[in-house]
Amino acid sequence: RSSMAEDLERGNRLELHWLSGRVHALGAELGVPTPAHTAVYRGLVLYEGGRVAPG
Repeated sequence: RSSMAEDLERGNRLELHWLSGRVHALGAELGVPTPAHTAVYRGLVLYEGGRVAPG
């Protein structure tokens, strides 16, 4: 199991920006579609700080 999955389960901060965020940004920068990865990133970014963001 990945460390990010364990962090998510424990309510810890995620390393989302450094891992998934970079892949998302590179795809956009290079014009390479990453629809599945982008969907996962957008879903997890709510938990990046270790809890669900308000709103």
